[in-house]
Amino acid sequence: MMKTFEDTVIEGVESLRGQQAELVRNLDSLDKSVKNSFEELTRLKNQQADHAQLLASLKRTLAALERERSSVFKSREDAILNRITGNEEKREIMLGLLKKIAFPHAKLPEHVERALTGSDSGVGAATIPTAVAEDIYHLLAEYGVWAGFGVIRVPSRTVSIPVATARPAAYWIGAGSGAAEGTAITAGDFSGASLTLSLQTIGSLLHVSRELIQDAGVDVVSFVLRQIAQSVAGGLDWACISAAGATNQTDGGYTGIFEAAALNTNLKATAATGRVTVAQTKVDDWAKCLSTVSPAVLRRGGQWWMNPAILAKAMTVQDTTGRPIFISAIEAPSFGAIGRILGYPVVLSDAAPTTDAVNAKVAVFGDPQGLAVGVAQDMELEQTTALKFAENQVSIRATMRAGTRIKTTTGSTTLKPFAVLTLPAS
Repeated sequence: MMKTFEDTVIEGVESLRGQQAELVRNLDSLDKSVKNSFEELTRLKNQQADHAQLLASLKRTLAALERERSSVFKSREDAILNRITGNEEKREIMLGLLKKIAFPHAKLPEHVERALTGSDSGVGAATIPTAVAEDIYHLLAEYGVWAGFGVIRVPSRTVSIPVATARPAAYWIGAGSGAAEGTAITAGDFSGASLTLSLQTIGSLLHVSRELIQDAGVDVVSFVLRQIAQSVAGGLDWACISAAGATNQTDGGYTGIFEAAALNTNLKATAATGRVTVAQTKVDDWAKCLSTVSPAVLRRGGQWWMNPAILAKAMTVQDTTGRPIFISAIEAPSFGAIGRILGYPVVLSDAAPTTDAVNAKVAVFGDPQGLAVGVAQDMELEQTTALKFAENQVSIRATMRAGTRIKTTTGSTTLKPFAVLTLPAS
């Protein structure tokens, strides 16, 4: 049975999480610098160091983990890129595609022309062939946090997403149930909502020397693919995390999880009055997030999302026994995360807000599957020489269709996949 697109993406995400989990789980076998970084972070946290020291230590720990990951696993992005550049057929197709968009009338080897036949949508434009598209989307999953949400393959511009609010009840039949065997099963009710996810185009523009493409080799393919993947993933991260639904080219009209309360006010968890900074919050403020989401979230792998700068400040918050609510990975292994808060892993994102003041949204707790990320498998490349004519460069525009949608409705008390920890007005 052929793997679906979302299976491919999720497979890549789970593999990446597994690698990070392996790193964290085997701290004793890690490089000394990584262990020292974790130990320093844990020590500073337990000593209630100021947030500047904690942030500096956190950054060192994250950097050390990334270096270790790259060293131990030879960098997954390199491995994925090598599936293209190391495969003669895929490499020739990708090189041919780049040359075709830069030099529309270039003569390519017959088998490459055949692979691109039907893909060209016009002079100077081409759809990335299926042969390499899967690897490119797999590469996309390596960047940012977007792929950790509910990725779905969307075959059309809009798609309806069914969201259940209540499942049909199950009933016993038999002597002990008061209903003899053979009795008709009592009908149960299924209720829910249908949400519409609409795709839009996300694009990335980069400039490449025509000479470089003309003499194209493995390096130019890797360069273009990295730039495309990093740029598009950055745009998807923003849409998933911080987009405020604005009708502009940054938000695209989408709403990220930090703005979830704008869709449903029941997703807002406000800290107690007077606690106007992260450092002033108490454990009950953070626990309020756990009681705000639907109960099912607590057993479905809930997570925290926040900016590293906010986590550094949250490390000084203590529980009722005087112990920090943040537990580092060295104290409690956190698969795919740097640590845990109230037992749930913390996922860090640079796309999350850093504001630490009145009314600021500082963290989100919830179910990753509570945000649908729709992606259409039809990335296109187009070019023009007009923008960088004097520099003899080709401007390559990469576009793909994608969209996000939080699984909630206005005023819903049952569809509560996220809780946005918000500082009070005073």
